[in-house]
Amino acid sequence: MHSSILNRRLAPVVGALAASLLGVLAAAPPAGAATIYACVNRHTGSVRVFVRRPTCRKHEVRVSWNSQGIVGKTGAPGKTGATGKTGPTGKTGPTGLTGLNGAANGYFVSVPEFTEFTGKTEATVLSEAIPAGSYIVSAKTVVSSSAKASTRAASVCELLVGGVVADTAGWDAGLVEESGKWVGETTLALDAAVTVKARTTLSIVCSDLSPDASPNTNEQKVGSAFTQLVAVQTTQNS
Repeated sequence: MHSSILNRRLAPVVGALAASLLGVLAAAPPAGAATIYACVNRHTGSVRVFVRRPTCRKHEVRVSWNSQGIVGKTGAPGKTGATGKTGPTGKTGPTGLTGLNGAANGYFVSVPEFTEFTGKTEATVLSEAIPAGSYIVSAKTVVSSSAKASTRAASVCELLVGGVVADTAGWDAGLVEESGKWVGETTLALDAAVTVKARTTLSIVCSDLSPDASPNTNEQKVGSAFTQLVAVQTTQNS
């Protein structure tokens, strides 16, 4: 019975305590205190709050509680945000390097037999007509010479494009004795990148510049043993 009477007496005190604490804590919450203490007047309900365990007066009741509760459960993930707007178009990059010339067409001609030009100047060894366009032209000719006695051989060959010299190569050397004769040979290379606006003839012409060419006392012969020409048409020549 005493317990029941005591509880009835403390009920208004507890209610007053709760209301008082709300005001006190809102006005000046204790910083860094793990446990909060209070002394509550049994008769008036007035509250004195402490951050350390106090010694309450005879007419007061001491109460305490934690300043921080247990950690709550992790909340559910939020919804995915809306997709952002498309950014502006970037600046145009620099122009790339020009690619290699592409092959559009090709022409090939060869003269496999010996073509003599002893004592001659600008003797035509080979010719080929090509249509208008841009070309990479490569040619070669095997120049040879023979004589009865020791002597020198010299010659010059030219690549002509419509009668205009595009490249030149020459040979000047002493002949070497072999099986009772004096002989010698070399390969001359001729190359050019050309552009023609109309059908044009490509020619290889050679001249005999040997010292014994006139008079030919050693019965020396000079000529081309083999000649070929390749003209590859390109989309553009740089």
